[in-house]
Amino acid sequence: MFKKLLATLTITATMTTSAFAAAPTNLIPEDIDLLFNFNAQNISETMRSHYDSFILSTITNTKENENSQTQLGSFIAEKALTNNFTGTFNFQKNNFLPKSIFFIKISSTEYSETVEPLLKEIGTAEETNNNTFYVLQDDTAYTYIQDTLIVSQTSISMKEYLTACGLGCSNALNLNPNYTKLHSKALNNNFFEIFMGNLQNITAFEVQNYQALIEGFGMSISKINGGFKLLSNFIPKEEQLIPKKAASLYKLLPGQNPIFLANSTSTASAVSTIKKYNNYEQVKNELKNEAQLNLDNLILALEKEFALLIQDSGEIFPSLTFLADLGSNTNAVSPEIDRIADYIWKLMAEESPAELLSPNLIFVDNGDALIRINRGTININGDNLHEFRVSIEPKDSQNPYAPRIPAELLNFTFTLGVVDGNALFSSNKNIANGYGQGINDKAINDLLTNNPTGITHLNIKQIEQYLLNLVDTITSIAGEKFTDTSTTKEVINLIFDPWTSITTINKIEKYYIENTFTIMVDLQQIIDNYTLLAQSDKFRKAGKTFTVLNDLNKDFNDVPANEWYGDDVYYLSSRGVVNGKTHNTYAPSEQITRAEFITLIVSALREKGIIEIECEFNCTTPYSDVSDWDWYSSQVTTAANYGIINTQNQYFRPGDTITRAEAAQIISNISAKFSLFSSDNKAIGFPDVNSSDWYKQAVFSVQTNGFMTGNQDGTFAPGRTLNRAESAKVVRKMLDSQ
Repeated sequence: MFKKLLATLTITATMTTSAFAAAPTNLIPEDIDLLFNFNAQNISETMRSHYDSFILSTITNTKENENSQTQLGSFIAEKALTNNFTGTFNFQKNNFLPKSIFFIKISSTEYSETVEPLLKEIGTAEETNNNTFYVLQDDTAYTYIQDTLIVSQTSISMKEYLTACGLGCSNALNLNPNYTKLHSKALNNNFFEIFMGNLQNITAFEVQNYQALIEGFGMSISKINGGFKLLSNFIPKEEQLIPKKAASLYKLLPGQNPIFLANSTSTASAVSTIKKYNNYEQVKNELKNEAQLNLDNLILALEKEFALLIQDSGEIFPSLTFLADLGSNTNAVSPEIDRIADYIWKLMAEESPAELLSPNLIFVDNGDALIRINRGTININGDNLHEFRVSIEPKDSQNPYAPRIPAELLNFTFTLGVVDGNALFSSNKNIANGYGQGINDKAINDLLTNNPTGITHLNIKQIEQYLLNLVDTITSIAGEKFTDTSTTKEVINLIFDPWTSITTINKIEKYYIENTFTIMVDLQQIIDNYTLLAQSDKFRKAGKTFTVLNDLNKDFNDVPANEWYGDDVYYLSSRGVVNGKTHNTYAPSEQITRAEFITLIVSALREKGIIEIECEFNCTTPYSDVSDWDWYSSQVTTAANYGIINTQNQYFRPGDTITRAEAAQIISNISAKFSLFSSDNKAIGFPDVNSSDWYKQAVFSVQTNGFMTGNQDGTFAPGRTLNRAESAKVVRKMLDSQ
């Protein structure tokens, strides 16, 4: 019974957040391997209903059999909803199951009137060290001391506990120096806490490798206004391993619109970790041979302090700036950075079909765009750094629907070098003015007031704003060809609005290493919003905004816009209805298969909002020759379910080319199914279409609506296969009729 309760509480703990709560330390032995404590009174209101329902579901299940043992389990579970619940574990070397003792606060009246009568009924009374305890059939043991119900998973563990502690432990947990240090640092008003001591024993958690470095570990989780805070502390064994310098490079970073910031002085161990990498020597030799780079010198940039900033600089892509304090390593690292710049330039110059117009200018024609790369220097605070300026000029497209991307959006700058003894890499165009500016964000600056040794901060609201601006940029580029972005913005708001930020602060002092992890999130709103999105088609519609530029910019070498089918192909490709055979070819004269034609038809109807794809993957089709995992199974299944194609025959023949008669029948089925087209028979008929032909009415329907016409000799040619150009024409006419 109690194992089930423990499993329930443990699973619940992973679903909620909380931290160090008051534990009955005078009843807990000093020498423990692990302690956890839940305080349900401090759970956030958002998670209260989820916590309660999970516990109460267990109570409901146990009450199906109204016997004394299930009544006892129900009582304990109910107490877990409101009181402290503490567990301790001591791990045994040759036994996977630890010795465990659990403590839950209840009143003496509750024990004497409710619990003790049940224990007397279903258990056997025993006595150790003048303490009475009860053993149940499953060998769990119960006793009551100082307003605390104490439970052990085995009667032997209970005897050992009472022998050591009696009515209270003479060597109690509050005498454990590591516990008292860590507990004093724990968050107030927490919901969950955990303490680990004697780490060499906790093999079940695979932390034995750390016991040489760590004396103890503690963690607490607490609710705060707008989110949750998690605080963890390590007590290190070696004080000399602790760096004392506070993070400071953030003061030199360009400060506008930070999305992500990382700044740490605790990086010395990263160097030794990298050098222990299995292929380190191989990589070092390759860099030496190919780029004349000394990897040993390069990683010296990680020894002191580093900072990384990702920010919204108003560009189409966020900019990145990296700083590393070189200190005494400046003379060793600076030449390596120069060699990196030379190596980058060498690779660019060798890129085919590149043309080195001058020692400082490269011109590249990659077929789709003209790329110019200028190499120069830029002076920052009296130091000269390498600068690469890249401009991309897309070639004029024969696609009449392709938008013109403003040149300023396709200009990029990369800067690298050493300034003020700091290694710098940045894609921020304004780094010369931005360097030394400092982070211009009150939330981050407030976090830095306690001089941490490290900080990482993700500003999720800034991500939201960047994406909203990006949607506006895409819309302005696409112009009238794509203007409906309301759904995309709505989805962005629904996803990001519940979140504010995620922050980690590292603070290292003489006796402990503190790590504070803060999540600012409205859990109830995120649950509601994600439920709403899961029940709607908004995700798919929103994603269209981020593919629109790719669709609009498709340019096929084999489709001149002035060909009879050219505008149709580009119109459909700009809306994501058709794709090329390759990146830049459409193959207009190639015959189209039945699978390809159905995919084209379904994509067009979906684009118009007439139908919805009924399954994306692993679709169960009505045809024996269409596998559930074929690339076209989704479209074939959807077409069959909508009655667009005939399901009376068990074979679809997806790889066969489609005839004009078959295409006409499919278009006619769409007309009948959705009442989209004229039903008046105004067709003049074709000499090669007889009244007894199965496709006669379909041919008349497509002729009446102008979707398909005859040949110059007056025939329809029902048995001739349809090519990709003709298919585009047919589908375009069908869409234009809406």
